[in-house]
Amino acid sequence: FMVRKHYCRAIRGSSGNAGNIFLITDRLNLANRGEINTLSEGTGSAGNMTIQAGSRITLANAASITANTSAGQGNITLNTPLLLMRRNS
Repeated sequence: FMVRKHYCRAIRGSSGNAGNIFLITDRLNLANRGEINTLSEGTGSAGNMTIQAGSRITLANAASITANTSAGQGNITLNTPLLLMRRNS
């Protein structure tokens, strides 16, 4: 499963929470500044993110998995037997 960019977002001035992300795959490869992100710029919480990868998660070349918020929390849960982070990821 290749990801270029995916995000859930609550924009500035909103009061709702950002959406949750739940991803199940055998392998997740993020590369070349690819990102999975949940973000809240309003008063709501960033969404929760759960990624289950049966064999591995690989991040390379400044790829990222993030939860950003200005008001409340966003949780990230990674379930995988192998997590590889290379080249500024």
